[in-house]
Amino acid sequence: MHHYDIYPKVVEVNKEVEINVRPLDGSKFTSEKYVIILTEMNNRHGSIMLNISPDNGILKFAHTFQNEGAYSVTFENALLCVYALEADLHKCRPYIGDLHAHTSYKDGKESPGVVAANYRKAGFDFLAITEHHMYEPSVEAMEVFKDVPHDLYLLTGEEVHPPGLDYHIIHFGGDFSINQAFKDNPDTFQREVDEIEKALSLPDGIKNRSREYAMSMWVYNKIREANGCSVMVHPHWIQQPGFYHKPSAFAMYEMKEKPFDAFELIGGNNLLDDKQGFQNQMQVSMWCQLREDGYFIPPVGSSDSHGTVNCDYNVFKLGKTMLFCEKLEKNSIIEAIRDNRSVALEQYHEGDAPHCYGKHRYAEFAMFLLSEFFPIHDELCYEEGRLMKACLCGDADAKSILGALSGRTAGLFEKYWA
Repeated sequence: MHHYDIYPKVVEVNKEVEINVRPLDGSKFTSEKYVIILTEMNNRHGSIMLNISPDNGILKFAHTFQNEGAYSVTFENALLCVYALEADLHKCRPYIGDLHAHTSYKDGKESPGVVAANYRKAGFDFLAITEHHMYEPSVEAMEVFKDVPHDLYLLTGEEVHPPGLDYHIIHFGGDFSINQAFKDNPDTFQREVDEIEKALSLPDGIKNRSREYAMSMWVYNKIREANGCSVMVHPHWIQQPGFYHKPSAFAMYEMKEKPFDAFELIGGNNLLDDKQGFQNQMQVSMWCQLREDGYFIPPVGSSDSHGTVNCDYNVFKLGKTMLFCEKLEKNSIIEAIRDNRSVALEQYHEGDAPHCYGKHRYAEFAMFLLSEFFPIHDELCYEEGRLMKACLCGDADAKSILGALSGRTAGLFEKYWA
């Protein structure tokens, strides 16, 4: 990728497409003929050899890719890749985001605007700020950039803490605050939880937690009422003085019943003092066991970041979500999660290949994108995020420069998707 550009990179199966290869150093292909070997990576016997003459210094060839998956394009000492998709996935686009982040309103380090700018600088396409007990910081992040051209999609959000319940629940995308709903109407909250609890029939082992389960159910129901999306988070976060955030039996039962929309399979904040990812691996093990038992819970990766700077390796990069959506907007994001078109990404050390968790079809495509597409995408995001922060700091020129740069990441999809 440092020496050659190949485009489009993502094509639709059973449709002829013209593939272009050009040098990235300003030179042109000048030899009379080049031999290109095109190989379906899932079929070692599926290679074809093409003799190509340069067209105005660019190598071009037409081909119909017959099966979904990766294809290698080799010539001389170069190895490039193209990915073919069935129509249902080809119409989607990949976006990377975080659905769990904090600010200086509670126990974080930066203001909502700075958090948003730093996420864009790190290559994120969407973000939900989910402050403890508070919906307003997510709205503030949207407001401060309301008149600033940028391509980071910001959603409303909050971390919900019902009175009397130790478990945390993430709410994003909703039209109103769930925290405020029970603050404004505490008697109604308790009465409605009573009604849910009376109707429960819990298995042995968690019957003594019926109140906790009923309160969780109330929150999940209220998030749906708000047109939002709910995420069960960090059951194996080890809290002081040394116990899991949520008992395994409770978490397993809740995941089988699935009153929420997604499971935060990978979390980042607890890794500051857990460099080997013990807590995440407990969650991955539980998720894999449930899959073996016939339950598939949509996975997401989140940072639970409480700061985006001054870390050995910025914690907000450790857990991410890649979604495959038709549009970068709330309803499409929520639909992709509920339809299991999500991949949770886990990366402990900068430079390492991320671990990808999700249905194999999406995980395989995600790994291609992380190698062949997102490095290009992230370079554009870096400059945009830097300028977003400059706007907050009063740089008079930053806004006009952002206006000129607006739409560049969307332009990559135009170039690299056939």
